[in-house]
Amino acid sequence: MRKFLMLLAPIVVLAFASGALADTINYTATGTTMGQSFTFTFSEPGTLTSLDTFTTANFTAGSLTLTNLPAEVIFFSAADSGLLDIIVNLGGTTDTIEFFGDQIYSGTGPFSLLTGTFPLSASLGFGDILDANGNVLANLDGGSVVATSASAVPEPATLALLGSGLFGLAAVRRKKRLA
Repeated sequence: MRKFLMLLAPIVVLAFASGALADTINYTATGTTMGQSFTFTFSEPGTLTSLDTFTTANFTAGSLTLTNLPAEVIFFSAADSGLLDIIVNLGGTTDTIEFFGDQIYSGTGPFSLLTGTFPLSASLGFGDILDANGNVLANLDGGSVVATSASAVPEPATLALLGSGLFGLAAVRRKKRLA
C-alpha cells in the first residue's frame, strides 16, 4: 500500500501543479487596406479582469517594422461588433485600428480569451483605421485575428506546491529507511 501511495503522490502533485499554470495568448492581427497588408503581434494573459488592456505590440507593413510599441487593446462583445481595437502611436500620430468580427472572449468577468482564427466580418465592414480625432483614414479590405496559446509558465505558487510535495515525499522515504 505504501509503495502505491509513493507512486501516486508525485502524479497528484504534478496534476495540481499543471492546473495552476499561467497561460498567455499570442495574437497575430492581419489586415489589408488600399492594397497594403499589415500585421500586428502582441500577447495578453489568458484571463482578463478588464477588456481594456495595455501591452506592447509589433507592427509590420511591407519593409517597415516597428517593435515594442506601447499599445492599448480593447476587446469588444458581439453586440459591439466583436473582436478588438488596437490603439498605437504610428509615425507620430495616435491611430486606432478596428477589427470587426466574432467575439474573442467568454465570460462576464473575469474574461477568458479564446483561441483560434477569427476572420474579419464582411457584413460589418471588416474594420477601419482611425486617427486621433476619430476620422476614418482607411477601411480594411479583409484580414483575420489568430489567437494561439503560448507555452504555459509555472507561477511561483505552483513551484512552491511542487517543492513542498517533493519535500514531503523525501521525508516519508527517509522515515521509512530509518524504521
